[in-house]
Amino acid sequence: MKKPEPVRGAGCARGFWAIEPRGYVCNDPLVSREPPPEVRPAFDATLPVAGPFPYKYAISNGAPMYNRVPTPREQARIERLLGPAGEFEPLSKFLSAHEDLAAPQPITPADPLPVFLEGGKMVRPGRFDLVRQNIPHGSMLSYTKAFAAEGRTFLLSVDLTVVPADRVRPFRPSTFHGVRLGDDVSLPLAWFRKSPRAKWRKLPDGALERTGTSFPARSYVMLTGQSTQHAGATYLETKEREGGQPVWVEQSDATVVEPRPKLPFGVREGTKWVHVRITQGTLVAYEGLKPVFATLISPGSGGVPVKGIDNVKASTTPTGTFYVTFKDKAATMSPEKGEDRSFWIADVPHTQYFHPPFALHAAYWHERFGEPTSAGCVNLSPIDAETLFHWTDPPVPPGWQGAAGAGAPENGPTTAVVISR
Repeated sequence: MKKPEPVRGAGCARGFWAIEPRGYVCNDPLVSREPPPEVRPAFDATLPVAGPFPYKYAISNGAPMYNRVPTPREQARIERLLGPAGEFEPLSKFLSAHEDLAAPQPITPADPLPVFLEGGKMVRPGRFDLVRQNIPHGSMLSYTKAFAAEGRTFLLSVDLTVVPADRVRPFRPSTFHGVRLGDDVSLPLAWFRKSPRAKWRKLPDGALERTGTSFPARSYVMLTGQSTQHAGATYLETKEREGGQPVWVEQSDATVVEPRPKLPFGVREGTKWVHVRITQGTLVAYEGLKPVFATLISPGSGGVPVKGIDNVKASTTPTGTFYVTFKDKAATMSPEKGEDRSFWIADVPHTQYFHPPFALHAAYWHERFGEPTSAGCVNLSPIDAETLFHWTDPPVPPGWQGAAGAGAPENGPTTAVVISR
């Protein structure tokens, strides 16, 4: 704290705390200078870790959120209508991407029983009910600990509940990531999105034939800018070599990303901005006209937005030039408000809102990058989302959960998000 007492300001009746290194926090009932000592152990046990995955994640098969470790008899009573533990129903086709990375393997109890749960204690003192609520089928949770108790493995969720591990499926961490651009890698690039694509070589007579190898799905290759025609198709020369000869790719197999020749309207020279192409499923980050990072993303599953049709209802990503308005290290997303929700995605990492409710954010549940998949946001791999979160403005100081862009001059400039067809 910069000052021992809150300072007055509009929008917060109890005043604002001036905090280091800059900015203010409303002194409302959700804020305290020190957490109560009785809840500090549970809070410490659910702290995030650094990196693209601040927590561990899982998808619910229909799991109760207990306020303490239940006895075997309580488990049987509460879960008698939930079906056999360890079984699950597939999600609808519309939501199938949400379980792409869900693994059927059981979660290993690698942690000891937290001390604050011993003897039947509540995770958070002051709670009385055994069950806080059920996690709806298909909703997701974040957790930090997996421990054995009462003959079963339980998870300590980030929202301070105890969840049976055999009623969720853990997510396999995605390893996909984009590429930093510079001396070694530069535009133009060809991305291969949904499936592997054949490599071609040119014969002495000018014809092309397959090499017998392929570019993997979600991989890229640099292009020379040269092209050729064969049997009515166009082929692009890559900078890759096999047997000393250039490798070619059929143009229809490639998603080509070229540098922008000029700044978009409204983007100032020398500032940071990102360019998202909906039809390509690509993102390029720029510093002025210098491209510095490129990757595949998943835009809205509804495709290109149609004027007059609501983006949220149509699951389309809005086009235009926007700016990062708020950055949050982890944001729980739901189309509903309050506790009694029918669906939510817990603690989505490295979220950057540019046209709320639309945001750039990690998707820890799928790897369909390059394909229209999201509900309208721009889905990034967790590795890419972290990379962009630390690169964009405003920066989030160490120890902060997030930072505001729009209307907060103390935080400096904000990064433009340009989304085009």
